[in-house]
Amino acid sequence: MEEAFGKWKSLNTEPPHFPDTEVKRKGSINLIIRENANQTKIRMGHISFKLNRDNPYNKEYVALLVLDQLLGGQAFTSRLKKKIRSELGLSYNVFSMFWTSCYYPGSFVVSASTRSDTTIKTIQCILEELRKIREEPIQEKEIENVKNFLMNSYMSRIDSPEKIIARLLYYEYEGLPLDYFQFIFKTLPSIKANDIREVARKYIDIDSLCILVIGNPRNFDKPLSTLGKVNILDK
Repeated sequence: MEEAFGKWKSLNTEPPHFPDTEVKRKGSINLIIRENANQTKIRMGHISFKLNRDNPYNKEYVALLVLDQLLGGQAFTSRLKKKIRSELGLSYNVFSMFWTSCYYPGSFVVSASTRSDTTIKTIQCILEELRKIREEPIQEKEIENVKNFLMNSYMSRIDSPEKIIARLLYYEYEGLPLDYFQFIFKTLPSIKANDIREVARKYIDIDSLCILVIGNPRNFDKPLSTLGKVNILDK
């Protein structure tokens, strides 16, 4: 490092200022009509969690990581994949994700693609899984499986000097402490069902979801208005 970059001179520059934003959640159902489509693209989400650089060692964020993976993360054992893909065969690619940042409020997003004639059923199944994660008990076995998956997957993110440097650069950019990865590892085993339920209720608001549907409504299994008032964005 010294040999390659030792002659570089650092500049005392301040990071750009991101003004505070007022978060206003308002649910809606929106449709973009594509009459030649034989599949439907579904996106839903709302503004959600923001990392707090003034209080970075926040157990709530680690609980959110577990919730993120448990609900619709990478593993095929996540609830959305297990129910909607494996059990019902409604969507090959379904997932959810929390996008987070220290500079501005993050977002919670669910994405899926399905046949036109299973559009409403797929949306209703997603909403039901969101309701369950907020309201119903979560089994400790399920949580332990998710935590083990996260521990193993996180190890692959720091298994080379390049990945370690990239991780430290990200923390520096976000204004987080450089030992934040260690904090996540130390806190992860302590996350329990109540912690996950609490962040699910706080950061997943079903009534505030903005739902976007792209497809041919003539071929939907039910009218999109079954879910509520529909806004036509494009024809």
